[in-house]
Formats: sequence, C-alpha cells, structure tokens
Amino acid sequence: MEFTTKTTEQDYVAAYRLRFKPLLRFLNPLFFVLFAMLLSFCVIAFIIDPGSPLNYFIALMFLCLLGFKMYIPYLFGRIYRIRANQEGESVNELTTKGVSKKSSEGSSLYFPWAVCKCWRESRRIIIVIAQFGVSLVYPKACLTTEQQNELRGILTASLPKK
Repeated sequence: MEFTTKTTEQDYVAAYRLRFKPLLRFLNPLFFVLFAMLLSFCVIAFIIDPGSPLNYFIALMFLCLLGFKMYIPYLFGRIYRIRANQEGESVNELTTKGVSKKSSEGSSLYFPWAVCKCWRESRRIIIVIAQFGVSLVYPKACLTTEQQNELRGILTASLPKK
C-alpha cells in the first residue's frame, strides 16, 4: 500500500499526546492534585501571614507548575517547526516486510516490522511506534476511508495495537 500524507503541526502535537498517552494517564491526575494542593496552600498562606517570603515561594511554585503544563504542547509544536522534513508531503509505503517513509525534502526511513513496537489510533491520526522512540505519523485527513481500513488491516496483521 502506498499513499501520500502531509503532517500539520496539530497532527504532530496530537501524535506526541497519543505516543505518551499511558504516561499522561498517570501524570494528569497527579498534576491536578499538585495544582489543587499548591493553590490551597497559597490561599491559606496569604490569609494567615500575608508578608511571609514562604507565600511568594508557594505562589512561584504554583505558577511554575502551571507554566510547565502549558509549555509541553508548545514544545512539541516547536520541535515540528524546527524539523524541516516534517512540513512537506511524504510518500508512505507499507508492505508485508516493513514500513517506509520518504519526505519531499529527500530524507527517507525504513523500518522492518521487527523493530516496530506497536501502533495507536485516535480520531485524528494513526501512529506507528518503533522500539527506539521514533513515531511515524499518518493523519487521517490525508487518507480516504478505504485507505484507512487498508492501513488498519496491514497494521493489525503486523503489529499489536495498544
């Protein structure tokens, strides 16, 4: 199967969210617990002793935690903008032996199925995750329904879905 895709910045950010979804399932509740605790400590500390330097430290930690949560999607978008080979069209080919991707910039990748770990799907994208951390992104907007079904069939036959 051969098809052409064009990955946008939103697709790239969605791919990294999907790639780290198991980790985010653990970290998001932890973030909200820390966020609520710091907010309550900050409010209580400013009520009890408004001039204490500890209050400003707690408020700074609160702002740092909030800033870190907002920075991560920006960071993945920045990675996309830095990598010039991500912006153009790419020709993807899936065979019984492996998957290959050739960008319009001239770079090419080939992974045999043995080095691919799994594949995941969201409503926006399908990704193939290699064992060493590389993710191949296939935006659904670039694929017809028949191509999506064929892609799912090839991936299901070759890799586990997680």
